[in-house]
Amino acid sequence: MESIVDIGIRTSLSFVMLFVLIHIAGRKAVSQLTFFDYVNGITIGSIAAAMAVDSSIGIGAGVVSLGVWTVWIMIINFITLRSVPARKTD
Repeated sequence: MESIVDIGIRTSLSFVMLFVLIHIAGRKAVSQLTFFDYVNGITIGSIAAAMAVDSSIGIGAGVVSLGVWTVWIMIINFITLRSVPARKTD
């Protein structure tokens, strides 16, 4: 059984990582969210939650997963800013 201290550390780290990565990826008001932003928010939250409560997922693996997901968000956002065809939704 996991100790309460371990759960507290994992949850705190997950919480801090979530806020840092959301700040890096860019904050938007709820009314300005695209479907892409909405799905990414849910996914990042899900990864952070899994890292916080699932002891079979190492803390390092959770941090790497959150980091890689954030890098992909930033790459796709950069591409859509620079490419008109990538911005088209219809």
